[in-house]
Amino acid sequence: MLSLLFAFALLWPTSLATFGPTVDADWSGTFPYVVRLGYSPPFAKDYTSMGMVVSAKIVIIGEWALSTQITNDPKDYVLTDYTLEKRPMARIIGLASPAIFVTKVCKPFGPARFNLTQAEFFDYAANSDNAAIIFFQFNTLKSMSTQVLSDTNCNAVYPGKAPTTACIRRDTTPGICRAYLRDAWNTGTTYIHGPSLVVNNRVQGAIKLAQCSDPGLDNTKETTFYKFDAYRSAILGVDGAVVDNS
Repeated sequence: MLSLLFAFALLWPTSLATFGPTVDADWSGTFPYVVRLGYSPPFAKDYTSMGMVVSAKIVIIGEWALSTQITNDPKDYVLTDYTLEKRPMARIIGLASPAIFVTKVCKPFGPARFNLTQAEFFDYAANSDNAAIIFFQFNTLKSMSTQVLSDTNCNAVYPGKAPTTACIRRDTTPGICRAYLRDAWNTGTTYIHGPSLVVNNRVQGAIKLAQCSDPGLDNTKETTFYKFDAYRSAILGVDGAVVDNS
């Protein structure tokens, strides 16, 4: 019996990684409202993040996407949709301290929209395994499965943050941050990706703090995201933003 239990112990993992393998995401089908934020002209390094199209000319993005970049001048950025058509930014507006930015373009997007109806958002009443982070590797949208935490469990890690912040479970796999965030901390960095949170196949928020160590790039604590619905009123206060895009 002891030998059988020992054999079983060898098969049972000592820790479970919360991030699944990196796979291609269905950009045009599941996430047609997602646009890639990049530079104009593009850098050789892969510095990419994303935005959500909420009307013909308005996109919302998280603060992290611009704070990790080199400039806040709209002329230095370009947004690319799932058809790989590019649209330069015309204006950047900071909202809510500014956790969320609204960007405007001159050339309108197609019909796909990120719906701002409140009922479309996840309620964080319980943990969910139907979650993922999505991010760009150059012009390809990627996905990694994960677990999103309830507001109660997120608050246990970051007290008082849950009204505006979502958490995903920490992954203890050594160097896991290289898989979805960046390959190095400073010297030698060739890519920095700005992931967004997906629950029930719908984007819910933008990266806030990845909690990756320097220099090991281990995931040291639960990664956090700005909840888009927490800033819904501020977004809808921008001229041209709409509630229901159905």
